[in-house]
Amino acid sequence: MCHHTIIETSIVLGEALLSEENIEEVLSNVGCTRDDFKAKIEILRHKDRIWHGDLTSEKAEDILKDVFGP
Repeated sequence: MCHHTIIETSIVLGEALLSEENIEEVLSNVGCTRDDFKAKIEILRHKDRIWHGDLTSEKAEDILKDVFGP
């Protein structure tokens, strides 16, 4: 249960960071773009469902391909 809470908190905090004024500059300092960061948050959502819900790895791959391409 702690793992699930950590993932959910990471998603919420990640989304909050995306609304910060200078987030692009901060992300570029760590070699990341806004789109990269958004993708990382989306992957956490899918991993959470795989680990703690009803989503299979195959279904997650299909969803990620639909959203982000091959």
